[in-house]
Amino acid sequence: MINGMQSALVKFLFRLPNPILKLLTRGKTITVGGRTMTPGTQILLHILEKRRPTKDLSNADPKKLRVLYDKMAGSLDRKAAPLKIKDHELDVDQGTIPIREYIPDHIEDRGNALIYFHGGGMVLCSIKTHDILCRHLANQLGWKVFSIGYRLAPEHQYPVPLNDCESAFDWIADNADDFNIDSGKLAVGGDSAGGNLAASLCVRRKEESKSMPNKQLLIYPATDWAGSYQSRKDYAEGFFLTLDLMKWFTNHYVVDDKDSKNIYVSPIRYNNPAGLPDAVVVTAGFDPLRDEGIAYAKHLRDAGVKVIEREHEGTIHAFANFTIEPLAYRAVVQMAQDLKTITEQ
Repeated sequence: MINGMQSALVKFLFRLPNPILKLLTRGKTITVGGRTMTPGTQILLHILEKRRPTKDLSNADPKKLRVLYDKMAGSLDRKAAPLKIKDHELDVDQGTIPIREYIPDHIEDRGNALIYFHGGGMVLCSIKTHDILCRHLANQLGWKVFSIGYRLAPEHQYPVPLNDCESAFDWIADNADDFNIDSGKLAVGGDSAGGNLAASLCVRRKEESKSMPNKQLLIYPATDWAGSYQSRKDYAEGFFLTLDLMKWFTNHYVVDDKDSKNIYVSPIRYNNPAGLPDAVVVTAGFDPLRDEGIAYAKHLRDAGVKVIEREHEGTIHAFANFTIEPLAYRAVVQMAQDLKTITEQ
C-alpha cells in the first residue's frame, strides 16, 4: 500500500520528462533481446517490486492476496473521466457472478459493446482491480463495457471461469435490446488470463456453432499454458510476472496436466482458427507471455483472420493497469482505437 504523500510523489514522478526519469534510474538501462525498457517503466517496475505482496509462493493464500490486490487497485492508474456504472448479478451454475456495466457520457449510437474479462492468472484480481482500465476503455471506445466477475481458482478450476464468461456473454446478448446494444456487435476482450478466456470463448463458440463475438481484444494474452517460449526464459524473474507465479497460477487453475493442452485452455493449439473474429493482439516487450501472444497473432493471421498486432517494446506485463505511466496510457488509447477500426480496414 502507498499513503497519500507517496501517491502524490509517484504521480509527480511520472509527469517528469524522460531525460529526468533516466537520471533517476542512475543511468542504468535495461536491455534484453534487443529491446530497451523505457525509463518510466524502469521506475514503475522498481515500485512494483517494492510493493510485491510475497516472493514466496509456496504457502501463498489466494484469498489473502485477492484482498491485497483489491486494496491496491487503482493506485498506479491515471484517473479516468467520469461515466455511469450499473452493477448486475447473474445466476450461473451453482452460484452467482457480478457484472459491471460502464456507460460513457458520449456513447456512440452504433450498438457496439465490449465484454471484458480481467486478468490475474484465473486466481487473482476482480472487477475492482480492473475498474479504471474498463473506464478508460469505455471512454476511449465510446461503447458500453461489461466487466465480468467470473469465479476464480482454486475454488473454481477449469472450466468454471470459462463457463461463467460464456454465461455472461449469452446473458448480455439475450438482453441486448434492454441494454440498447446490438447483439451482433459484441466484442470480447481481456488481459493476460482474461485474454485467454476471450480467445478460448471464441474457439469454443466456433466449435459449438454458436453465435460469435464480432471482434476480440487480446491484451498480452496467455495462449499456451503448456508451451515453451524464449520470452518465458528471458523474463523468468524480475519483470513483475515471473515464471514461478505462472506455475502457481497453472497449478491452481488446471486440474489435470492434460488440460494444459486443451484447446479451451491453450487456444493456440486449435487447428481450425479460420473464421474466428477479427483480433487486436497487444503484447509487451518485457513480458514472459510476449512470444505466445505474437505466435497467436500469426496463428490467426495465417488462417485468414484479420489481425492488428502491436508490441509495446519498452513495457512490462500488466502495463494496462499502470496507466499512471504515460506510455502505458497511450497504449490503452491505441488498443481502443484499433478495436474500433479493425473491421473498417
